[in-house]
Amino acid sequence: MHPWFPAIRRSASWLATLVAALPAYGLGYLPSTMMSMGEQSAGAPVTEPPQWVVLLLAAGRGAVAGAALSSAQWWVLRESARRAGLWIPANMLAWACGMPVIF
Repeated sequence: MHPWFPAIRRSASWLATLVAALPAYGLGYLPSTMMSMGEQSAGAPVTEPPQWVVLLLAAGRGAVAGAALSSAQWWVLRESARRAGLWIPANMLAWACGMPVIF
């Protein structure tokens, strides 16, 4: 049982997060992997974009990751919590703010 929402089984919450996290993280690594593959095939180093572009893209990626992860969690949460739909935009905002800090 989840301590805040006793009607939610902890395993259901973990499974929903896992199902969303695996493809989200895989897609998250795709841009850097593609850049390094292009760098190896071209023979010349790829230049980094300006810092403001990196931070803007990080915020966008964070919003997408937040939507992907929280949508799966919402699927479990919606049966036990009123206004569970707020979970998705709240996570999108949190991830969009957090990712530029990480970058």
